[in-house]
Amino acid sequence: MNVMSRRVSVVAVVAFVTAACGAVTPSTTPASVEPGVPAQAEATDGAFRLWFDLPRTIWRSTEPITGTAVLDFLGVGQRLLYGPNAGLIGFTWTQVGGTKHGTWVWQLDCSHHAISAAAPLSSPLRLMVAFTPDDPDASFYASTDFEHPLLPPGDYVLGAVASFSEVPCTGESAPPGASDHDMATSTITIHVIP
Repeated sequence: MNVMSRRVSVVAVVAFVTAACGAVTPSTTPASVEPGVPAQAEATDGAFRLWFDLPRTIWRSTEPITGTAVLDFLGVGQRLLYGPNAGLIGFTWTQVGGTKHGTWVWQLDCSHHAISAAAPLSSPLRLMVAFTPDDPDASFYASTDFEHPLLPPGDYVLGAVASFSEVPCTGESAPPGASDHDMATSTITIHVIP
């Protein structure tokens, strides 16, 4: 075999091995998704402040949407707040231009929740919904895990709410200045892409 034949053979073998390993074939990577900016909304009522934080405003439909709401006490000492045993904080959500929506539902049970400036109350984002079997979105609602919500592509408006009382529901006398509180943050719009 002459030198030229060997070079052609070596080039052919290298080209075959390179192509077989995929090094010659260009690959495409899906475009990255800009996550949007973190978003925060708040509401205040007397000595209480409700914060709602989302780590970003753009989500894929395959990613659970996460966020947190925190109820702060801006006063001194500790207060007892009264409301549902499951918690005082909930969330609202509405699909922009669509029919999907949900809101926090006040439960009828009542217990006390201690709060202080050093020990606020918090809740991870949990979307709630109430629906009837004839609702056009009933199959979506029935199949969705609202503790770790995956929403279909589109825009959604989310907010945090808190409803509680400083007046005991246990029959005890109310402390001076005790009142009821219904708080709702301004809303945050998120964009869900495929």
